[in-house]
Amino acid sequence: MVALGYTDVEVLLSMGVVPIGFTDFFGTGLNEWARPLVGEKSPESWELTGGVPLEKIIELEPDLVIASDALDRPNYDRLNAAVPTVGPFKKNAAFGTPWRDHTRRTAKAVDRVARGEIVITDLEERYAEVKAKHFEFLDKTVTYSWPIEPDYYVYGASDPRVQVFLELGFALTESVQRLDRKESKASEAGIALSAERLDLLDADLIVAQNYGTERQKAERRSLLDTIPAVKAGNLLWLPERVSDGLAFGTSLSTSAILDDLVKAISKTLK
Repeated sequence: MVALGYTDVEVLLSMGVVPIGFTDFFGTGLNEWARPLVGEKSPESWELTGGVPLEKIIELEPDLVIASDALDRPNYDRLNAAVPTVGPFKKNAAFGTPWRDHTRRTAKAVDRVARGEIVITDLEERYAEVKAKHFEFLDKTVTYSWPIEPDYYVYGASDPRVQVFLELGFALTESVQRLDRKESKASEAGIALSAERLDLLDADLIVAQNYGTERQKAERRSLLDTIPAVKAGNLLWLPERVSDGLAFGTSLSTSAILDDLVKAISKTLK
């Protein structure tokens, strides 16, 4: 079996299925929480920066390809002619499939429906425990951003990173909901804001992912400092590991970073 979608490998691993090949989303191999689930096996991996490696996948002779995203119709038709292929779940869209749907559809494809439901229940119970302990999260507004120059991205309700916060009881701000409706096509990859529109990020909690020097650049330019939430200290810069886990949006990655995320929120939220 091959996991072609950007995060399909983690969904399969959560159900005890180790693929013979997978797409390396970040180009750094399996995430730390996924590596132990491979055991002694050494699946092939590839990035999609140069396109879908159809020939390489076919050479592996898999019995099935799972492609929840990352596969347009022409490539799907070519691949499916050689190997039974499931997907994409959502036409030409990466990262947009809700985690429950992603888990259930994959579980059905690999005949592990019962295992898939256990995976879902386990994470739902984790969410319920957090909400029971942290009433202060309920109905607080949140925006999730990536303040990278020259655009400053904010993400809508369909994004898996935002969905984690909604699961914890937060609500997306009205301003971002309006942007999401107005710019729905762009929202799959984030809605770009100019520096002059950063006031739209204001919420009870502003979450910012950052990699490398992005935080230092944003702080040096002081572009966020005028936002009321930032003035109040309610800006949460995520550690890279937590940003990675949220970006993957699988039950496996979310479970791995959830405790660290909750601690960071509790420490930040005033």
